[in-house]
Amino acid sequence: MRCSNKEEISSTAKLVYSVTLCKEEHPECNSRVSAILSALEKNHLTPKFRGSEIIQLQNYKTATFEDIANKHLPPLTKEKYSVLEEGVDGSGETHTTDTTFKESLVSAGAGISLVDYVVISAQVLMHGDVFYDDPDVFFLSIHQDGILPGAGKIDDIGCGNGVGTTLNLPLPQFSGYFAMQTVMYQAIVPCAQRFKPDIILVSAGYDGHVQDPRSKLQFMTLTYYMLASGIKKLAKDLCGGRCVFFLEGGYNLESLSNSVAESFRAIIGEPYNSAEYDSSHFVIMEPYLGARQVVEKIKQLHSL
Repeated sequence: MRCSNKEEISSTAKLVYSVTLCKEEHPECNSRVSAILSALEKNHLTPKFRGSEIIQLQNYKTATFEDIANKHLPPLTKEKYSVLEEGVDGSGETHTTDTTFKESLVSAGAGISLVDYVVISAQVLMHGDVFYDDPDVFFLSIHQDGILPGAGKIDDIGCGNGVGTTLNLPLPQFSGYFAMQTVMYQAIVPCAQRFKPDIILVSAGYDGHVQDPRSKLQFMTLTYYMLASGIKKLAKDLCGGRCVFFLEGGYNLESLSNSVAESFRAIIGEPYNSAEYDSSHFVIMEPYLGARQVVEKIKQLHSL
């Protein structure tokens, strides 16, 4: 079903999503959204086929600073709000403009409690401009080793009161399902269990897929299904199921749309259904030793 923030969301809803378009000239363009919506329709993962089980939010209003501050634990300070409100250059790979923060307020007004939608680069986060010294925000980044110049290093774990609340997982080139499953259950899960979040926000980038032109990782749709399933379970166990996914990268339209569809399937608790698509891709042997070394280093740094 489709609803606005003036209507109640059915208690039978397993997944709620919304759609926002962006500039066509940017790599994260509207054609990605169209491809995803087509895949969801093809896989019967829309309100048309699922009724109140899957809901699309529409016509939601812009949130104010007071709306966010009242629902933010601990309270969002005016200082942090000002930093986020300044806006950023939109020329980078992640689609951001001088109006991004205002647009994020629209998202925050969708009626989902405890959602803090901040569009900000990993580089800024790593240098402590927002959350690096904040003990109340646990920031986790999974990325290809060396792909974030000067940032995302495994030794960057936070500073001051925030030491231990930043977890960087730089995976070796050609890492795939094995590496991701290893770090998920040996690093991410125990860190999350120790932190006990009130809500989990996921910047869901699908450019780690083996078919994507922008990385040298070997994720499959099954990898993203596993990730979404694991995160959903963490949210259920730790914070009452409160979890929000925000679409980030992913530039091969076929792998992106199939991976998002499998993420939807994982969130609503249905079996993985893209084995035929995954089997058509050629992959090389994963760097098992390198992945294990990352996990062992994380365990040492974070006392796991």
